[in-house]
Amino acid sequence: TPPSIVLSPSFADRIFGDGRAIGRRIRLTRTGEVQWEIVGVVGDVQMGRPDAEPPLAVYVSHLQAAENRMPVVVRTALVPASVAASVRGLVRSIDPTIPIYSVATVGQQLRQSRAVFARRFPLTIGAVFAIAALLLAVVGPYSLCALEVLSRRREFTIRQIVGASPASVRMVVLRDGLALVLMGVCAGVLIAVPASQLVRSLLFGVQAIDPFIYGGVALGVLATSLLATALPAWRGSTSDLAAALRSD
Repeated sequence: TPPSIVLSPSFADRIFGDGRAIGRRIRLTRTGEVQWEIVGVVGDVQMGRPDAEPPLAVYVSHLQAAENRMPVVVRTALVPASVAASVRGLVRSIDPTIPIYSVATVGQQLRQSRAVFARRFPLTIGAVFAIAALLLAVVGPYSLCALEVLSRRREFTIRQIVGASPASVRMVVLRDGLALVLMGVCAGVLIAVPASQLVRSLLFGVQAIDPFIYGGVALGVLATSLLATALPAWRGSTSDLAAALRSD
């Protein structure tokens, strides 16, 4: 059959630029004077760094320009290990002398990729600090509310003696704690928006500023802080009134 190749859109635009690549002929350095007819243009494929431009690609039939290796990709809904064994058996049935190596799933290939690791590692470190920050967001309001309950125990006791309900006492503690948390969330959002530009180069396929993510994180911090302030507030409203007055 006539020598035929397929180009990527980037390559076709670089050579011709008029969108009329199919049917034309080009020569490749590694095949000498052979003229290859362009029979198709397929999509670009990301083969290097996720944030780099797709490389210029030429696809040549293995039957017309064989190489000493051939990657085989298999899509399956079965267990990958069982499919890998079947593929090995098929290759051996064709030619038992062909070596088979580097058998792995796409996920394993991505985890072993240096380009993916270069972005995943700093994001993993950032996630560790984010968890630490969330723990501080829980410990901080809890400690402050516990200190407030301890320092205002006499006041809360007198309030309940003169008729205040335990629920009203709890609301005083919760209101003070949530006011502090709201100020912290607002300050965090104001700082996070410009700081997100620092991690833009580590992201691929997602936006550095996502209102849904910001809203979800803010709600998560508010929920955890509410739970952290609820325990001291509950203790402040259920203390033994007589014991609290005797201790003072």
